[in-house]
Amino acid sequence: MDVAFNMAMAVLAALAIPTIVYFGVGVTRVWRALRSVPPARAGVAWAPPDEEAPSVCVIVPAHNEERVIEHVVSSILRQNYPKWRAVFALDRCTDRTKEIIREVSGGDSRIEIIEIDACPEDWAGKTNALRVGVRDSDGAAASELLLFVDADTDLHPDCIRATVGLMLKRELDLVSLLSTLSRERWYEKIVQPVAVLELMRQHPLHRVNRTHKPASFANGQFMLFRRASYEALGGHERVKEALLEDLAFARALKADGGRWGVFIAGQMLRCRMYGDWGAFRRGWKRIFIESSRRRPRKLRTFGMQIGLEYVVMPLATFAAVGAGLLGVFTMPSAVVWATLGIGVTGLILWFLVAATIYASQGASVLWTFASPIGAWLLGMVLWEAARDLEENRGLSWGGRVYTNLMDQPLPGAAPRA
Repeated sequence: MDVAFNMAMAVLAALAIPTIVYFGVGVTRVWRALRSVPPARAGVAWAPPDEEAPSVCVIVPAHNEERVIEHVVSSILRQNYPKWRAVFALDRCTDRTKEIIREVSGGDSRIEIIEIDACPEDWAGKTNALRVGVRDSDGAAASELLLFVDADTDLHPDCIRATVGLMLKRELDLVSLLSTLSRERWYEKIVQPVAVLELMRQHPLHRVNRTHKPASFANGQFMLFRRASYEALGGHERVKEALLEDLAFARALKADGGRWGVFIAGQMLRCRMYGDWGAFRRGWKRIFIESSRRRPRKLRTFGMQIGLEYVVMPLATFAAVGAGLLGVFTMPSAVVWATLGIGVTGLILWFLVAATIYASQGASVLWTFASPIGAWLLGMVLWEAARDLEENRGLSWGGRVYTNLMDQPLPGAAPRA
């Protein structure tokens, strides 16, 4: 009986060891990212004096955004940056978006509204709205920096000041922020942090922000460009075929030898991404399809890795801890104590990595214990995305349907001619 029990303990310990190895590396990566990549707030200290501050134009694309537009307008008006203008590019709006902008802005002369009646067939609505906003805005024409932000965002009063400081201090062509996402709905609490965790695993911030061979990644919710760099890339024309213009811009900058940085926003930027589970699934499928470079096999690999890393490994480690505790009180031995020690070490490392990501999103670390459920659901989303690509079901975004994605080159990947 003792031999069989100890053998069972040894098996559980062996199953828990990969958790220690994998999440031990994860803790190292998180530590490196926190050490090498400053938080967005650090940029406040590097911002230039008001009289030397470069002018900024904020361009906000909006299509029927009456549910959220008040927040972004109010937050722009609260900016303590001295030289800003804003343009709202309304893409075929049929709701009260325009009226709400006018009500909230109170006739502030720094805010423009441009209405767009039609979108070319080969453009997505958002991408075209941003292009038109830059092209037709008086504020954009007179500004040294262009800031593209989504309509469902909320900027801290120091946001522009901080990101301009980061851009000038680190001599970047593009600054992008990873927003703090809303966490009101069940999928925002359970699935969304795992999706963010997986995205950060694929694009570690210390690699994105390094000067030598950086990883191509940016977040389209917030992109601050030097105007000269944006124009040198070819503007939104360069990325009009992209499902995700942010990743395409990062690839374009890499191809052309530009420099960019991605920073954790913390309280500097908040975002309300998706209003229901269906929209959440469609949105994250789009994100991971582009992140995987439109390869179904890679999507399935990501799905299996998520299941292994955030379902199988934590559960095996919990089992080792439970069995170890039982053994300590019933049949104590060196093997039992070793199993318990390995299990506890694995759980601590797993919790440190997952809880750091949850905390960065402003979520309670207690939701970490629901991450196996979130990982299972996210894995299903990734497998669905792979099937969508293989069966050419087409993806709808910005009023445009994208088909035959596997047969098309990645937008922005080649240097501009």
